[in-house]
Parts: sequence; structure tokens; C-alpha cells
Amino acid sequence: KNKNVKKHFKKLYASRYILLNRFTTYFVLIAAGFVYLYPMIYMIVCSVMSQNDLVDPSITWVPTGISFGNYLTAFETLDFWKSVGNSFLMVIPTAIFQTFSTAFIGYGLARFEFPFKKLWIVLIVATFLLPVNITLIPRYVLYNQYGILNTVFPQYLPALLGQGIKSTVFILMYYMVFSSYPKAFDEAAAIDGANRFKIFYKIALPMGKSTSILTVLFSIIWYWNET
Repeated sequence: KNKNVKKHFKKLYASRYILLNRFTTYFVLIAAGFVYLYPMIYMIVCSVMSQNDLVDPSITWVPTGISFGNYLTAFETLDFWKSVGNSFLMVIPTAIFQTFSTAFIGYGLARFEFPFKKLWIVLIVATFLLPVNITLIPRYVLYNQYGILNTVFPQYLPALLGQGIKSTVFILMYYMVFSSYPKAFDEAAAIDGANRFKIFYKIALPMGKSTSILTVLFSIIWYWNET
């Protein structure tokens, strides 16, 4: 009887523990979801309010009427499709340029030995620690001297040369990935007649496929925010 009672209490305790664990998990998830969704829901509600509802402090969540005129006004004022097209033109090629340039730099640092290699790595990290505001005016003056203001080149050229937004992060990521696989792979490919670019394209890049995807996604997000 005592054993049966103990088993019963153990089962009861276990079921209550599982129930409490699930309750805690769902509570945390719902709370986190609410924190993220609240601003979005509020923004959507405000977007369909009329001007009278927006200036009325007594109306917060339930508008007196739904109006989509705000969307039409925003589309016309912002010239939406042209703005989106320009944003894609500034973001997508830049993200691709940054991905390939940082991959090249990371591969060179990882697979080749050259003088002052550690110093170059330190300088690359130092560029990440340097605030962007410090270089803003000198870069503007430089681009003005080159006559490339109001063009896509101030966006494209730094990304193409490994100096894009937070390129240091991606260079270090590629450096760690390309340093992790054996050099015997490169040597075997070289024996078979592959040149350095083919080794990079056929062996190194597939090794860093996940890093490339991450680089493209974060580059798009960061450049989109900047644009």
C-alpha cells in the first residue's frame, strides 16, 4: 500500500511539474510575442484611422470608421514603386558585392601566408571599432572629388572592395570557416590542375555556404536600413 501511495504521489507530482513547465513556457512565449506584435498591431490600427480619429485622444484602438486613404496618400507622396525600385537597386547588388569581396579577403587571410598578416587582421578589426561618423565627412569629400555623388558608386565601391557596412564581421566569419578545413583539399585540387580561383570557387565557397547565406541576408537588412 505504501508503495502504491508513493507511486501515486510521484505521478501526481510529475503531472503537476509538467503542467507548470508548459504553463511557464507558454506564458513566456505569449509575453514575448505580445511585446513584438503590439507595436505592429497598433501601427496597423492607426494606419486605417481617419484624420479625425487620429487627433481624437479618446480613440486608441477601435476607430469610428476604416479608411484606406492613408495608404493611397502615402503611395502618391512617397512615389512608392519608384522608391522601392531604387532601394532594391541600392541593396541587392551591394549585398552580392559585399559577400564576394569579404569571401575573397577571408580566403586570402586564411589560406595564404604573407608579410605582416597579423597586422592586417588587426587593422581590419580596427576599422570595425572605428565609429562611422568619424569617416563620414572625409568619405563625402573623397566621393565629391571623384565626381560620383548622386550615383550608386559610393554604395557599390566600398562593398566591392571589402569596406561595406560591417564587412569586418563577414571577413572574420569567412576567415574562421576557411581556416577550419584541411589544406590537403587545396593541395589535392592543385595537383589535379585547378588554379587558385577554381579552388576558391569549387572547394572554399561550398565549405562556407551557410556563411554566404548569412552574409547576404544581413547585408540586405543593414543596407536596406541605411537606404
